[in-house]
Amino acid sequence: MEHRAEPHVAAMARAAELFGAGQLAAAEALYRAIVAAAPNNVAAWANLGSVLHSAGRYEDAIAALSEALRLDPVRAATQRNLAICITDWGLQRQRQGNTAEAIAIYRKALALDTTLANAHSNLGTALLATGDVAAAIDCFRAARDLSPDSAEFHFNLGNALSAQGALDDAIASYRAALACDRDHADAHLNLGSALLDQGALADALAHYRAGVARAPERPGAASNLLMALTYDPAQSAGDLAAAARALGASLTQRAGAPPALTRDRDPERRLRIGYVSADFRFNPVGWFIQAPLAARNRAGFEIVCYANRDAEDDLTARLRGQADHWRAVAGLSDDAFAAQVAADNIDILIDLGGHSAHNRLAALARRLAPIQAHWIGFPATTGLAAIDYLIADPTMAPPDRDADFSETVVRLPEVAWCYTAPTFAPPVGPLPARADGGVTFGSFN
Repeated sequence: MEHRAEPHVAAMARAAELFGAGQLAAAEALYRAIVAAAPNNVAAWANLGSVLHSAGRYEDAIAALSEALRLDPVRAATQRNLAICITDWGLQRQRQGNTAEAIAIYRKALALDTTLANAHSNLGTALLATGDVAAAIDCFRAARDLSPDSAEFHFNLGNALSAQGALDDAIASYRAALACDRDHADAHLNLGSALLDQGALADALAHYRAGVARAPERPGAASNLLMALTYDPAQSAGDLAAAARALGASLTQRAGAPPALTRDRDPERRLRIGYVSADFRFNPVGWFIQAPLAARNRAGFEIVCYANRDAEDDLTARLRGQADHWRAVAGLSDDAFAAQVAADNIDILIDLGGHSAHNRLAALARRLAPIQAHWIGFPATTGLAAIDYLIADPTMAPPDRDADFSETVVRLPEVAWCYTAPTFAPPVGPLPARADGGVTFGSFN
């Protein structure tokens, strides 16, 4: 808040009192009266901008602050307040999905004040969302350097470095975030993921558990831990089943009320099948779902794909062409997602993610379709009572191990997954062992 000994001193003081008391509408009205009577009152324009900024009316605030800066171009406080306001406006536009516009807005803010750490960080977040990882890293480093005690800036840098595949540097950034804030749940969880990618399973599990302890209400945190436990040879199938059931019970308890499920029972109509996944892309799920989509009986089944991640690639385009309907649901709340499934009148909803990243199990816990099943994306039970069936095979789910699954296991006779090789896969060549006499190792991972 700025004050100067100018005309309308009493009115300025009263407006300041109103602003301080949180009476924004009254303060705005008084400041507007002052600038109407004294249009060159710099402080009144600047303070009007502050009031409008506090009210979340960013464009109006920018107009008022810009007028104050026009009247007094060397007033550093006004210039910084304008830059801060522009940054907040950019964040609003970014949250509304206008990422490109937000990037331009952040750059305007930084042109006014290069020392705004939040503007650098917000620009980095927007750039990372567009896939410009290198530029995002530069922005996050600038934010960190300006505010080295901010756990969030170290955390954001870690995320960008992880996206770049620079795991050592990402781990260092996550550890720096935790040095600033040992209770930063997301830093624990993402550090766990980076450590898991390096094969440091014990450390990864420790940080996943720390993250879950600090964010027990977040289903994704517990899913990360459960996913990591599937890599731990010390965990038996029974241990994994118990952990999954505990998480499933928690999700069910927190789930909203299930929608009313009424479906046309005409046996001659096409069944509407929904597939839910964050991995309709270059990913094992993408490679395994291609053939079932392409080879289905189109006369008997109508397919709706619910894509729970914005990232797309050439395989995404191919899969979209094989579906009857495509729904981008990454930004939808569980309520909105449930409403979309209900509007689509899905008969059978098949989850392809399990407890892998960006799953929608919290929504499926409500039972969004009369029949719900899991397939492909997770190698163990989901633990969710609302998931009726697990599509598996005798190797993944031996017939004598039904107790390890909360779902009813439906076993395909040989293998549950139908693989389509990538178009860029090289042709099968001669066995190297025939030429050099050595042992050839292969992986079906």
